[in-house]
Order: sequence, then structure tokens, then C-alpha cells
Amino acid sequence: MSARAACPVAVVADEPRTPRGPAHLVVGVDGSEASGAAVAFALEEAQLLGASLRAVWVWPHPRLPLGGTLAQNPGALAGGPAGDEPAAAQRRRLLSAAVAGRPEKYPDVPFSEHVLRGHPVEELALASHDALAVVVGRRGHGGYTGMRLGSVVH
Repeated sequence: MSARAACPVAVVADEPRTPRGPAHLVVGVDGSEASGAAVAFALEEAQLLGASLRAVWVWPHPRLPLGGTLAQNPGALAGGPAGDEPAAAQRRRLLSAAVAGRPEKYPDVPFSEHVLRGHPVEELALASHDALAVVVGRRGHGGYTGMRLGSVVH
């Protein structure tokens, strides 16, 4: 149904989640128009639920070349070589730009930004483990233009 719907779709579990810590939501951000809509929706939901919101940008590890090994690319699992700090700072700037102006409309919603390194699906799942909900846009920047749902949503 999500792939065929012409409007936003929310998937809601039968039983609400009970967080172990302070109530929070997680929203995946990649700078796309769809992720901007996801941030707006997540802020509204967080306000309604009295929860905080964590915006997460996942920076994928570089792919190993065909036949490559971790010995040839040791930064692939360790978050990258030490020289990656300028690239990490750039991702933080991209995240800030992608959410700019939205959190200020919800001053009662505690809001934080996080750049994580890894596979987007795995990192969002880990980041939202104790969350009331995880919110993502229908399609981000990656994938194929003909896809109705992006790989992370799927």
C-alpha cells in the first residue's frame, strides 16, 4: 500500500511503544524534499506526544572495490580515516541546512541533530530502538528515479 499511495502514509503498530528513557522520535534526514516533509511531520508528532526529536543523517561507509578487502580499506568499518573530519563536518552542515527553520516553529520540542556512519537502514533502526516512532520520507536522494519507495523506507 505504501508504494502505491499517492499521499503520505503512516504505518502504526497495534500497541504503542513504551520508551525506556525520555520519550523521543527519530527522523531520518538526507536533504531531499521528502525528508523535509518527514521533519515537519515528526516535529508535529513530537509536540503532540510531548516528546523530543532526534534528526539523524546517516553517512554511508564507502563501498569496497570489487575484490577489495578491509586490509586495503581499513577505514570502511572504523568510520573512515582520521582525515574524514572535514567530510563529517560537511555532513553536519548539510543536516543543519536540511532542517533549518523547522525546529524554531516548535520551541517546546527538544531537538537534536546527529550524523552517524554506517548503513542507513541499520543506523536508523539502532537510533530508533527506544523511540516512540521513526519517521522517514518516501524517497531520498539515492536509488532509482522510477522507484515509488526508497530502499530505506522499504
